[in-house]
Amino acid sequence: AVSKKYRKKKLDGLSFAELRRHVKAGHIDPLYLFVGEEAYYHEHGLRLLYNTLDEAGRLFNLALFTIGSDIRAGTKATAWDAIETANQAPMMAPRRIVVIRDFDKIKEDETEMVMAYLKHPSPLATVIFQAASLDQRRKLTAALLKTCTVAAFDRLGEDAAKRWAEEYLKSRGCRIDPNALGHLVGLTGTRLTRLSNELDKLVAYAGGGAVNLSMVQELDFLGADERRFVSQVQGRTYANMFGLVERYINTKILEL
Repeated sequence: AVSKKYRKKKLDGLSFAELRRHVKAGHIDPLYLFVGEEAYYHEHGLRLLYNTLDEAGRLFNLALFTIGSDIRAGTKATAWDAIETANQAPMMAPRRIVVIRDFDKIKEDETEMVMAYLKHPSPLATVIFQAASLDQRRKLTAALLKTCTVAAFDRLGEDAAKRWAEEYLKSRGCRIDPNALGHLVGLTGTRLTRLSNELDKLVAYAGGGAVNLSMVQELDFLGADERRFVSQVQGRTYANMFGLVERYINTKILEL
């Protein structure tokens, strides 16, 4: 998962649509910084870059490092591992693609090495630094913002999520009634991964054409935990119900 340790300050950068246009036009930069809390855009932004390599190229030239996590028994991923991989010649491909997550955990004694790479990146590699937000106090953050092509993947508000859903359905030959759309976003929230999953269900259910409110109401949008919660709420007194709600919220907070 993308690190969420620090509160983010809204950054200027390429939107997902702009990044897609750049990549499809063949403009692949050596350094990217993907930042923002919308995981759907992170995933699909990486996929855009992965797809610049053919299948054989992806097999040998993709590497993902989550700093501080295990890469093999007794060995943690370090910035040195990531930079060494980026400096290796690609195998049967125009470039290597190296993804670095949790870079806020890069140790101080490795920071200078990373900053040196940022000044002189390999012309045969694309390195993507990923984070939900940035610690603006760190010297490395300033260096990343100065040298990388920034893509800002912020979460969408409700109105923007509705427009996104309409375009998503339109691209699949469907349209949706405004009341149905409002009800859908109210049920799923604005996280695009979940919203896209439910939209795919509606596309299959509608078989093309229009999606109406009754179709949205007939589909099961609740996960197992949410269904269990609703079942427990039914028949409770107000006092018991509020206690149940509090326990449910506390459980969800602990999961974050």
